[in-house]
Amino acid sequence: MQPNHLRAPMFDLIDALLFDDDFVQLWEPQYDAIAHDEAEYQSLVQAVRKDVDSIGAIREATLRRILEWKSARTKGHVHWWNYGLYIETVRDCLSMHGDDRLDAICKLPGVRERVGSTILHFIYPDTYPIFDIRTLEALRYLGADLGKSFSVNNYYRFREYLISTQVVLNRWTLRELDRAIFAFHKRSPEIFGATLGNGRRAQSTTHPYYCPRSGA
Repeated sequence: MQPNHLRAPMFDLIDALLFDDDFVQLWEPQYDAIAHDEAEYQSLVQAVRKDVDSIGAIREATLRRILEWKSARTKGHVHWWNYGLYIETVRDCLSMHGDDRLDAICKLPGVRERVGSTILHFIYPDTYPIFDIRTLEALRYLGADLGKSFSVNNYYRFREYLISTQVVLNRWTLRELDRAIFAFHKRSPEIFGATLGNGRRAQSTTHPYYCPRSGA
């Protein structure tokens, strides 16, 4: 039996499969040619597990690594001089049930929904997907009834779609689904537009060369 702090939270499954096994087989292997971060990801999963098992929270050095992996600029907004608050909040999250964790962790200075979901993902890698703009845009394109915002409410709907898909495509982990969706987005400027140097999107009018919804 899993320890209390690692038990899966409750959520509602959605009866809407946005992509299939072929989609994951096609896109998941392409992730490593794009991101080059899987070794650090796996190392962070182990580091967080050790921290939680030993101190019931995430050590400062580990959180710094998580932020460097996810969003390095966030480190400048974290109140490192008051890290005890972060330890206390993570400990509170570990004892919570239901969907209160993201709300709680997002009250920390420097932590918003995307970073908060990343912290929770490393504690609960099988039940808290990472809230990422590429993943959100890809799921919306694939037919998910999701808003564009990075709100807590939109995150939980986002999570329901991914968990529901993983329950059906159960040969794949949540991380592998995330890798596939991320790679699909990055490799599909025909659909999502290329990113320009100043951060703006260059919208494309060409037709996608592969549409998972139609298999074309």
